[in-house]
Amino acid sequence: INSAHFDLHYQYGRFGYTLGSSLWKYDDHNLPNRYRDIAFNMDISYMPLNWLTIGAYGQYAVLSAKNAKKGAILPTPMIPYSNFGGYSKIMFNSTFGIYGGIGMQYNPMLKKWETTYGFGPTFDFRRKKKK
Repeated sequence: INSAHFDLHYQYGRFGYTLGSSLWKYDDHNLPNRYRDIAFNMDISYMPLNWLTIGAYGQYAVLSAKNAKKGAILPTPMIPYSNFGGYSKIMFNSTFGIYGGIGMQYNPMLKKWETTYGFGPTFDFRRKKKK
């Protein structure tokens, strides 16, 4: 799998914006089909409190349905799928917290949207500068 990702992140006060795209190429010489795709993604977040972040995300994979018809399909995150959802992050101290989210992901093999969930630890190792 070869992929290239291009993201632009902008932080304005308590708001964060990320826009990006990625190019995907998967070749398996044992299979007759090749996977090619381009995906566009975005993420918007807001930090109403110093320990709480809420956000929304979305991604559109242009050729995922076409690739599924050819039989060139792999599980996510190995290749992109169209998806969208929301999340929150709660920090217990300056470096450790928990992340939780819920979203929808398009399954091109079944031709339907499926609910996805995410939950896990999050770490922030950025050091704050002392004034």
